[in-house]
Amino acid sequence: MALSETSSEAVYLRRLLDDLLCPQDTPTVIRVDNQAAIAMSKNPINHKRTKHIDVRYHVVRGFIEEGVIKCVWVPTDENLADFLTKPLGKVKHKRITDLLMSC
Repeated sequence: MALSETSSEAVYLRRLLDDLLCPQDTPTVIRVDNQAAIAMSKNPINHKRTKHIDVRYHVVRGFIEEGVIKCVWVPTDENLADFLTKPLGKVKHKRITDLLMSC
């Protein structure tokens, strides 16, 4: 669900930039730490285990096929967005904030 929301936001921002005469030539890279979500977005076959997932969450597959977005796996330990979604230990929080401040 998070990948679906993120890809929809990325497509919206790409269209906004296009309207502002700043078209994007390369796909927007979305870093995902969930390998199952990446596999589902690339595999067009629906399995028994995915029938409960709403159709609107399969929109990611279309964006990938169009070349609008590209999903890249990132290990959980290197995911910079973790501090926004879950509580972290002191050491990991410090490491992530240091990485964000260096950007």
